[in-house]
Formats: sequence, structure tokens, C-alpha cells
Amino acid sequence: LENVRKRLEAAQGDYIALRDEYTAHITNRDSAIKEIDSLFDEQKNIESQRDEIKVRISVIENSESSGKEKSVSIAQDISEYRAILDEMTDKADKSAIVLAKYEASINDLEAKLADVETNIEEKTKTYERLRDELSGLKSKNLALDEKIKALKSMEELFEGYTKSVAFVMNSYKNGEINGAGKIYGPISTLIGVDQKYVTAIETALG
Repeated sequence: LENVRKRLEAAQGDYIALRDEYTAHITNRDSAIKEIDSLFDEQKNIESQRDEIKVRISVIENSESSGKEKSVSIAQDISEYRAILDEMTDKADKSAIVLAKYEASINDLEAKLADVETNIEEKTKTYERLRDELSGLKSKNLALDEKIKALKSMEELFEGYTKSVAFVMNSYKNGEINGAGKIYGPISTLIGVDQKYVTAIETALG
């Protein structure tokens, strides 16, 4: 009974640990999803800015240049926009790399969650089986206690014996028989035999 109780407590401890691990994985996964959403928004913003800069560069390149000063100004604008475009492209590339890492992290977390869910299911079944086993043992233990109490009561009251034996033993117990020496009790309480001989001895003793 104690062994089953300890195994039940161990199974309960394992279940709690797995549940905490599962909660931690859920938190990490949700955090990664939020980061991905933020990165997607950032990428969209970068793409929008890049498209706008590309349009501006195209407009400048297709505009008619007149005069040396205007040509120099246009070249400077294009150079500045290209620099901004390169910066945006670099940000977009770095964002894509981080995004890929987060996606891989989410895939890993999903796999871990699946494993933990399987373990939780197994631990739950083990816990329920041990709980039922412990409940059954407690019921058997209670039944045995009641049987022992009943047998002790029968022994004290000499129930199951013939009326004459019960009368003599109860009278002796109550001090109503004097001068007969010491009465030790029925033979069945004074001897012990192997289990295989019990029926034969009981039959012989009546």
C-alpha cells in the first residue's frame, strides 16, 4: 500500500513538472509568434519604403535634365536614394534572417509541445491507474480490518463453537467455574497445522 502511494506521489510530481514545462513552451511559442508578427510588419514597412524610393529614382532618372547644375543635383538625389535603398535592402535581409530563426524556433517548440502532450497523457494514465490501484488496496485493507475485527469478536465471544464449548469458556472467563484448574481454551486455538491439513483437522475436531 505504501509503495503504491509513493509511486502515485511520484507520478503526480512528474505530471506537475510536465505541466509547468508545457506552460513554459506555450509562453515561449506565443512570444516568438508576436516577434514574427512584428517582423512581418517591419518587413512590409521596409518594402513599402523601398518601393517608394524606387519610384522616386525612376522619376528622377526619366526626368529631362537641363543645365549642368540640375544634372549634378539629380545625380546627388539618385545617389542619396540609392544609399537609402541599399540600407533598406540590408535591413530587409537581416529581418528575413531573424524571421527564419523565429520560424525555426516555433517549429522546434511545436515539436516539444507535442512530446510534452504525449508525456502528460502517459503520466495522466499512469496516475489514474495508480490512483485506482491505491483505492482498491485501501478497500481491501479496510475489508481485511473489518474481517479481523469480526474474527476477534467471534473469538472473544466463542462464536462458531458448539453451545457447550461456548458456555464453558464464557463461564470460565467470567469466573463462574472454580476448582477445575486452568482452562486454556478450545484445541483449535492451541494448535497450528499446515494449510493443506486445515480441512482434515477441522473435520476431526468437529
